[in-house]
Amino acid sequence: LRARLLRWINMRLLRATARRLAAFRQASTKSNASAETSTAEEVNGYLFNEKPLPAGQKRVREEWEAPYWFAIAAGAVLLTVGLGSAPNTSIEIWAKNEVLRREKESE
Repeated sequence: LRARLLRWINMRLLRATARRLAAFRQASTKSNASAETSTAEEVNGYLFNEKPLPAGQKRVREEWEAPYWFAIAAGAVLLTVGLGSAPNTSIEIWAKNEVLRREKESE
């Protein structure tokens, strides 16, 4: 009974995969208007396509930039503190502590 059920499930999965593959092949052969138009911007030689500001003018930051940099800094601090204060769980340290404990008990 279990083998029949597994065979039935496998056949269902194979059929579903074959249907998806056929739909993908059919969609890829159709002419797609968006593939014919180019959305690439013209290269102007500036980083992120931002032209330099005139002298004396400051760049206006976007509203997502401050929380982004805060999150990056907070993550770096958390990783530094967290990994720095994590206990050393290497086998060598455990073995050294175990030997010292056994020597102390035997005395």
